[in-house]
Amino acid sequence: MYNSEAAYSSILELQQHAQNDSFILTELFHKQDRDAIFSVNTPNLHLNYAKNLITTDTINLFDKLLNLAELKKSIQSMLSGECINMLEQRPALHIALRTQHDFIPAWAKQEVERSLIDMENFCNAIHINKNITDVIHIGIGGSDLGSKMVYHAFSGVYPRKINAHFLNNIDGAQLEQILSGIKARNTLIIACSKTFTTLETCQNLQSCMDWLKKDKFITDYTEHIVAVTANPEKPKEQGIKYVFGFSDWIGGRFSLWSAVGLIIMLCYGAEVFKELLAGAAHMDKNFIQEPIHNNMAQILAMLGIWYRNAFNVPSYCIAAYAQNLNYFTAYLQQLDMESNGKSIGIDNKRLPYHTAPIIFGEVGTHCQHAYFQLLHQGTQWVPVDFISYINAHHQYKNHHKILLQNCFSQAKALMLGKHDNNPHFIHVGNRPSNMLLLKDMSAFSIGSLLALYEHKIFTQGIFWHINSFDQWGVEFGKQLAKQELVI
Repeated sequence: MYNSEAAYSSILELQQHAQNDSFILTELFHKQDRDAIFSVNTPNLHLNYAKNLITTDTINLFDKLLNLAELKKSIQSMLSGECINMLEQRPALHIALRTQHDFIPAWAKQEVERSLIDMENFCNAIHINKNITDVIHIGIGGSDLGSKMVYHAFSGVYPRKINAHFLNNIDGAQLEQILSGIKARNTLIIACSKTFTTLETCQNLQSCMDWLKKDKFITDYTEHIVAVTANPEKPKEQGIKYVFGFSDWIGGRFSLWSAVGLIIMLCYGAEVFKELLAGAAHMDKNFIQEPIHNNMAQILAMLGIWYRNAFNVPSYCIAAYAQNLNYFTAYLQQLDMESNGKSIGIDNKRLPYHTAPIIFGEVGTHCQHAYFQLLHQGTQWVPVDFISYINAHHQYKNHHKILLQNCFSQAKALMLGKHDNNPHFIHVGNRPSNMLLLKDMSAFSIGSLLALYEHKIFTQGIFWHINSFDQWGVEFGKQLAKQELVI
């Protein structure tokens, strides 16, 4: 039976492998064509993981340990709708939101398809009416980060039908900045909350309602408000007529594929949103069907475990060389650290090993002039996921060429290092990284990228024997905030 003790035994085996082998990347590259061996392709993504402290024996060990962790069994449990979110007694079926899979429960597929039709009909009506020029998306955490990240990822790639503004902070300064630049009569409010009791969202919604009421050209302010929630009765009690529901088996940080992504469809259209789902569905199949050497998510998951547990590396860097992915790291911080930032296993025992690393990052080339000093010459090395795209969607092709040159060169510099008589100029090198290249910034590519990291995090949760779908550490502080008022 796989439990935290079995996970610890696997980690000890990883540590033993790390001690027994020599992982000098420059020497390993001289021995074999690592770029050919350690790379995976899907239609819109290419992963090169050759610059990692691994050999083929390491990958074989990864495969063995995932089999011991019964990953395939856990995947089937998720797909069949079992309550894999044990503490809350819920399934975690966000994969069903992609709509294109035959292997998900019929009841889930029917519910998702109905929701998608309702979303499309609503968006088409708004687009035909043409009175709405702006939409304020109110939400926080999983009700904000995913949709906001995708909205900005599509900027300049697809024509924008409506402008979006994301209101997530309880700080009134953000509210004032948004409202000062738009007209209430031309604005739609989308309030997104799983429970519809979140303090920040409820207060921001009330303030926006008050703002709508002040516009003399609005005869019925409720025509300008939409709720997206897993608790539909709550907004209806407040007189909100347009309510899009989603099930409680959809976790907030996995919810952008649901009605939570209404803002994406509203701003870019139903076809773009469906392409986003299609890209995710393709990565789902790679994760479910492919063996580890051709399975992007399993490789990334085990590399993360390898560095966290065999080398005791506490952090992980995301360096996205794509301005459109400027919110990707923030999105991934929640997806990863809220999912796997746990110290208690499913068996209710305190874990004798580390779990989720600290995720940080920024967009390139900006990041090179900030924390890359530490990456190259700091006392602790940090694994890096370099992310960029091949085909530019803008006219400045020379800029894109320089962007890619910097991305590739930084990964190469981290690996090679630099020798010099002056110690201040020395770069130790042998610092690992992945290179993840998107074909373009299309909805299909972005959908594949996001699903990839979802499956990576799921796999790590299974290996560490933790529940990746609850977040009690978040709830405690929120409860105290409702009890105390600081003046």
